[in-house]
Amino acid sequence: RFANHSCSPNSWSCSVYLPGMQQPVIAFYTVHDVRLHEELCVDYGRRYFQTGLQCLCGAPNCMMFRSSIKAGPGSTKPVVKQE
Repeated sequence: RFANHSCSPNSWSCSVYLPGMQQPVIAFYTVHDVRLHEELCVDYGRRYFQTGLQCLCGAPNCMMFRSSIKAGPGSTKPVVKQE
């Protein structure tokens, strides 16, 4: 909702438990200094795209163009191979 997907993310997230809270909150950490107006991106992971969604991030290492993804039979949508 607040961070888009990229195969070359500039941030990562994790669950953090704060004192007095029973539920964790999600904390975002950047991989490098983020420029003004730079979009925050995280890697949603391969499982997210196994639902038939297409990765369109356009990163040089985009999973859409990796050999581990092939077009499904009768479909133009990529299918992520189980590893």
